Amino acid sequence: MRKTLLGLLLAIISGVMLVVSWPTMGNLWPLVFIAFVPMFLAQYRFMPRRLTGLPVGVAFACYWFGGLQMASALVGMWPVIAVSIVIGLIGWLIGSFDQRFAEPHRQRRFGIDDLLPRQNPAEQPVVVAGHLP
Repeated sequence: MRKTLLGLLLAIISGVMLVVSWPTMGNLWPLVFIAFVPMFLAQYRFMPRRLTGLPVGVAFACYWFGGLQMASALVGMWPVIAVSIVIGLIGWLIGSFDQRFAEPHRQRRFGIDDLLPRQNPAEQPVVVAGHLP
């Protein structure tokens, strides 16, 4: 349970980092380069398999809620909340298919272990056409 809550917190941090990178919301544009790291860390390391898409949905919803907040003076707050929830659900759906596709094909593994040298040279991964072994 704690790992799941930590994963959700990381997803919210990812969404907030994306929002404050906008020029009108904080202009911390360098955060864009690392903003997705907490989301992917939550998705691949902290969430249980059945909730693996939830961090993507939460980060998407936080980002769009923060971005659409500027339009809330024109249309009100409820449409902004509704659009953010819909986009969050779409992100959850996309994220849930992402890991289920990547695991059998071994195309994406989030970890530093693949970058570190191995003790036995025979254990070194061989990268062929952009795919990890």
